[in-house]
This record gives sequence, structure tokens and C-alpha cells, in this order.
Amino acid sequence: MSRINWLRADFFSTELKQTNFFRAYSIAAYDGPFAEAIHGFKYNSRADLAAPFAKIMAERIDYEYDFIVPVPLHHKRLRERGYNQSALLAKKVAAEAGIKFAWDVIRRTAESKPQVGLTR
Repeated sequence: MSRINWLRADFFSTELKQTNFFRAYSIAAYDGPFAEAIHGFKYNSRADLAAPFAKIMAERIDYEYDFIVPVPLHHKRLRERGYNQSALLAKKVAAEAGIKFAWDVIRRTAESKPQVGLTR
């Protein structure tokens, strides 16, 4: 996979009253082959794509982090997909970057709708 430049996006929504979230990064525009690869990773059991995604992400870390935490899946979604893509990716990014991986810091307690098709 070729090196992909990060796209930086300062983020603030007037709909939010208070937030500690101050920016987001993307390793590529979500379209074409890259969108297909992400879709394959999330929905078609393409766990093999975690390593190249993690390598690209780890190369772009420009801050000292204490640990990397994956977003947990609801147990029903975990059963559907077979694995937690967020946890797999976070673990590989942490290993690539030499940052502690903390898998048990947060817990999902409620089932939510998939983000696909939701508005902001």
C-alpha cells in the first residue's frame, strides 16, 4: 500500500455545547479503492487489512499518547461481524507506535444504530 497523506480537519459543530474534541485526521479520502478496502475490513472479514492501515496510522502519530483505546462493539454486532475491527486496528497501531494498548477502559452498555446512513 502506498503512503497516503493525512488530511487534517479542524472540527467544531455549533450543535455541540461542550467538547474536548479539537481535531480529526483521516489517512485518505473515503472514496474509491480506499473506501472499498475499509468496507472489506469492517464487513467482509478482511482482518488482513488491519496491518497496512495500522502502519499508515502509526507513522502519522505526532503526539505522545498514554494509551490507545478501541471502541467496543455491542455483543450482538460482535457476533454478526465475528471480530471487533476497532480493537484489532487499535492493537496493531499501538504495537507499531510503541504505545500501550488498553482494551478494557471503556464498555458499551447499549446497542446503537450503525453509523452508515446516519446524518451528522
